[in-house]
Amino acid sequence: MRAYLYRMAANLATDHIRVESRRREILEQNHQPEDLFETRGPERNCMADETLRRLQDALQDLPERSRRIFFANRFEGKTQQQIAKEMGVSTTTVENHIRRVFEHLARIRDRR
Repeated sequence: MRAYLYRMAANLATDHIRVESRRREILEQNHQPEDLFETRGPERNCMADETLRRLQDALQDLPERSRRIFFANRFEGKTQQQIAKEMGVSTTTVENHIRRVFEHLARIRDRR
């Protein structure tokens, strides 16, 4: 029993190190210079502006409740449980609104 617990603990530690290593690797690969607008060309800036405009338009197309739930979760950092309690709805309802927002944004993204 003791050997099993030690092996399990060692495996969990190995998995944790592997995940953290991969996360660090991804962050390093995607590292953006601090002054993005000077390092990107005008074309990339224009594309970024267009993407931002499309995102803003897509969010405006959403029902008010879905938009409020999404903003509270993604931009205010509130948990689904906190949002559900504040709005007087179930956690499942909050989850469904967030899922629908992501589906909507994915459809907008895929229209390109």
